[in-house]
Amino acid sequence: MLGLAKILRPRLVANPRKEGPSGLPLKFFELRLIVYVDSLGDQNPLVKQIRRAVSHGTLTQDGYAVAEGLHLLEEALRAGREIRAVILSEAAKPGLLAGMSRDLSRLPEPRQVSEKTFRSLSSTETPQGVLALVKPPAADLAKMLQGEERMGSEPLIAILDGVQDPGNAGAIVRVAEAFGATGMIFLKGTVGAFHPRTLRGSAGSSFRLPVIAGRDLDLDLDALGALRVFSAMPAAMPAAVPANAEAAVRSHESSSIELRDADFTVPCAIAIGAEGRGVSERLAARSIAVHIPTRNVESLNAAVAAGILFYEADRQRRAKQGSPGRKNSNITRAGSAGLPEARPAPFQDEPLPGDSR
Repeated sequence: MLGLAKILRPRLVANPRKEGPSGLPLKFFELRLIVYVDSLGDQNPLVKQIRRAVSHGTLTQDGYAVAEGLHLLEEALRAGREIRAVILSEAAKPGLLAGMSRDLSRLPEPRQVSEKTFRSLSSTETPQGVLALVKPPAADLAKMLQGEERMGSEPLIAILDGVQDPGNAGAIVRVAEAFGATGMIFLKGTVGAFHPRTLRGSAGSSFRLPVIAGRDLDLDLDALGALRVFSAMPAAMPAAVPANAEAAVRSHESSSIELRDADFTVPCAIAIGAEGRGVSERLAARSIAVHIPTRNVESLNAAVAAGILFYEADRQRRAKQGSPGRKNSNITRAGSAGLPEARPAPFQDEPLPGDSR
């Protein structure tokens, strides 16, 4: 089966000898041939493997993430990731892939499935009709702890401990990359790092930032060694939390420091916990609790809290390095100018606006 697509995007020729009669650069239109190798049935082994990975929110058996939509496919190409397969729905718009801005020569020949089969593979209500199997970046904790030598940056690791909403988890991956994290750890009990909605929430950051998933807390605490760990202060304790855990977390809260007093310029990790209880008792005992002063609100979304923490870490590090345009600013303390006193902000793992669970 063949698909013929005309690219309407002009390619300007910079060579002055390639000018038209008016002296302007000539415009060329390319014809790109999209070849569908075959049509995959509902019981095809590759289809079944993709369906299993999507339903479980994991990688495929051979270690590939299921990336849905054109944007994630483009981001995978931009990140230089290996792409094992591209699957198209028979109902996909003609010329869907030909409209991409990236070089299609790096893509394997698309495989086609029926619209019904594609919907069984997709985690979205209105799929675009394209998904790909993408190899995520290799993740090694030892390398994460080395920092970014080329940028002169100390290690900065994001730890997710029990975050359940994939949209939130993906957004945290994105803010971690945006503000200089050297890697991420998804502890056991956290939503899948390569759940399709986590990937969408990351908007492609999962293809650039090394992620370690499903690790045991004890193993990671041992591996982190003397690395300083900051954790976002949890929200109010739910009634279901055992008394001993409640006491530990309340102790964690009482010893917390304000965001501006935390020194993120040293090698460190920032941990974000589950809704309500925050990070686990054992991680709380190993970390320094940090709260974000707010006014008039009870809680902050986990991804929002993570964004503030990582922004502050990046701001401090840029200021220390003397980066242009980033200087330490004087922060007005709460209670001045007649404003209500700022109070520590708990956070909740609420879905981001527009994210369907």
